[in-house]
Amino acid sequence: PYPPRRPAEDFAAAVVRAVCLRVEAEGEVRASAGMASFSERRGNANLQRNDVAGSLPSSALHEELLQSAAEADNEVEMLAFLLDEGDLDEVEPLLELEARRLPQAASVRLRAQLQELQVRRRRRRHQRPTEGLQLL
Repeated sequence: PYPPRRPAEDFAAAVVRAVCLRVEAEGEVRASAGMASFSERRGNANLQRNDVAGSLPSSALHEELLQSAAEADNEVEMLAFLLDEGDLDEVEPLLELEARRLPQAASVRLRAQLQELQVRRRRRRHQRPTEGLQLL
């Protein structure tokens, strides 16, 4: 029923998820409607938020977020290795669109990731074809 996802979409979703988890784990943004809707959009309902608005996550939740962020970073690395040049052409506009929709702290980090991707993409053009793209 659903069309198959393309590698660029998978990669963009993984980058956005990793950025948001890292921002949340580091306490740069509070649990907000935007972050909650992001988590829900990405099927990440298992991440629980602290019930006290405006407070930092509990120690256990903070550790869970850090672990989830590390796993998301690893997924980004794996997916980055699989991208080809055509996929990279698709990724940049997807990430830019997401950066416009995220809370400011996540958007700033996502744009930094996008700039890093662009730099690494230029470097990749000078690498051997068998070498993959590495991020983070």
